[in-house]
Amino acid sequence: MKAIISFFTLATIMMACTNIDDIPTVSITQGGYIGLLSVDQTDGTFYVQDSVEVRFAHPADSFATITMLRVKFAPRMPMMLDMLIDSVTAVAVPLTHSVALLGNNIVPDAMGGAFPQYIITELLGTVTTDSIKFEMKCGDYPLTYTGKAKLGNSE
Repeated sequence: MKAIISFFTLATIMMACTNIDDIPTVSITQGGYIGLLSVDQTDGTFYVQDSVEVRFAHPADSFATITMLRVKFAPRMPMMLDMLIDSVTAVAVPLTHSVALLGNNIVPDAMGGAFPQYIITELLGTVTTDSIKFEMKCGDYPLTYTGKAKLGNSE
């Protein structure tokens, strides 16, 4: 009886190892994306900016950085700025060859310093080598971004 149980235990371990080896890996470490930014102005209108560049960097096992380049969040903003969102939780999703993005209570950096009045909350998104999509609140303003990969994205 012990031999049968040992056989089934060994067979189960071997099947589990085979299944793990068959799961594709996700190795999205960085990429550049061009896309559409839409900001809810909370007055029934949306400010939309096309051709916004976003850079994604995933240097650590579980955290990533999103950098939005030359963005405006409202028509009355006097200038464009670069905004860095650091310490975004990034979780590999091997079956979809993607990385899930999650974040809450992240103070972004812009114009050389922290911007605590525009704290990032409810960040949720997905990134692949081909595209990135995320939504979040920047201060009181909900925004969404959808972008396609620029040429030369690395995996």
